[in-house]
Amino acid sequence: MLNIAKVFEDMLLDIRKAGKILKVHGITGNHGRTTAKKEDDLERTAELVIYELIKRALSNTDIELEYHKESLHLLDIGSVRFVMIH
Repeated sequence: MLNIAKVFEDMLLDIRKAGKILKVHGITGNHGRTTAKKEDDLERTAELVIYELIKRALSNTDIELEYHKESLHLLDIGSVRFVMIH
């Protein structure tokens, strides 16, 4: 998980260095679960750990990272509505 988080961290920092303003949104699910049953312990999935590692690593930058725990999330950017579905 540390390697995955580092890859995303480096990618986001490279994009930011190119002058882009970044607001990153992620969504969780059950594929990164740490138990055999998909209903078990969805508060400690691999993607939550990775999102939190990235968020902490970027805390001293102006890159915004939000993750959403619901399986469906609506995101409005300007006049466009995006639907994020697990």
